[in-house]
Amino acid sequence: MNKHLTAIFALLPRGKIWPLEEGDAANMDALFDAAAQEPDRVQQDADDLLSDLYPDVATQSLPDWERILGLTSAGLTAEQRRAQILGQLRRRADPTIANITIAAQSWGPGIVVEHQQYHEFRMGVGVMGDPLRGDAWLTVVTISYPGPASTAFEAAMRASVPLHCTIIFVVI
Repeated sequence: MNKHLTAIFALLPRGKIWPLEEGDAANMDALFDAAAQEPDRVQQDADDLLSDLYPDVATQSLPDWERILGLTSAGLTAEQRRAQILGQLRRRADPTIANITIAAQSWGPGIVVEHQQYHEFRMGVGVMGDPLRGDAWLTVVTISYPGPASTAFEAAMRASVPLHCTIIFVVI
């Protein structure tokens, strides 16, 4: 017996003509069961609405989260869409390597983020043939992830890495 049906039976007056237990009168059971279905449905809708407030378990509100965050969901599963949303929300933090790693790993296991800082050519350190300038390679972030290649993942990571960084994706 569900809680709404139990509440309806508890509200019945006491007496000889009122069956006090479920199953005592088939017609009354059917009536009260039908009356309890709507509060059950409303309760379930309220529970679903509350759970949809959290993007890590959202189902019905995924399109709203994507619209608000400016994301696309073409060809992604619900789990990938949730990971994309969480990555976008987490990237709102400072674009440190730690935060980029957190955003990348929210897409799944096996993702490794490495950071390498290069320097411009220096006299006495560089050798003949080294480029004199190469701003694109001053800060390099290498993100290795298990295949297959994912354009949605790569786009989300490009959005989370500062513009002065060069990103190298390695599919393993």
